[in-house]
Amino acid sequence: KKVSYRFLDLACYPFLGLYRYAQVVGSKDINNNKMRLGVQNAIDELFAFADNSVKGLVTSTHRSSDEDCVFPVFVPGNIHLVCTLEGMAELLKNVYKDKERADKCRKWARELRLALKENAIINDKEFGDMWAFEINGKGKYLLYDHSDCPNLLTIPYFGFCKFEDKIYQNTRKFIFSQRNAGYKHTAGRYAA
Repeated sequence: KKVSYRFLDLACYPFLGLYRYAQVVGSKDINNNKMRLGVQNAIDELFAFADNSVKGLVTSTHRSSDEDCVFPVFVPGNIHLVCTLEGMAELLKNVYKDKERADKCRKWARELRLALKENAIINDKEFGDMWAFEINGKGKYLLYDHSDCPNLLTIPYFGFCKFEDKIYQNTRKFIFSQRNAGYKHTAGRYAA
């Protein structure tokens, strides 16, 4: 039986890198037919990830740390995907003049944001509303965060929310608590 691995974060990094490159350096050297066709083909392949969803969220077999997922929806990966789609929508529209794909990216990003808000925020007795690390779409979730990127700690870094966001701050408090096995089990006090 063939095993199909799904690393959502690895599918996103080239796009996010290209978007940030264009922001910093400009788009002149990436605005040619060969690059445009490559980006368009790769974006079309990324859209295939939408076919495998739970509650509108993209499933993964593995986390960014290469560990197997406990539940099929890796929340940091989906957040990373939202930010990637938003950046690519801007790039597709402004650099490649591809309104159709830009609109498709923007629409999917909005749908993912809504699905994340509806399914991946849990209410914890100690920390309040916070992001789950993984969910199954049927009410089960994993509270955890690790040091590999993307993770829940990097949500503002990728532009998903502001650093001051209340849900992010609650999640951050959990991340640096002894309840987070990814923090608690870190070898040595300096590593933690």
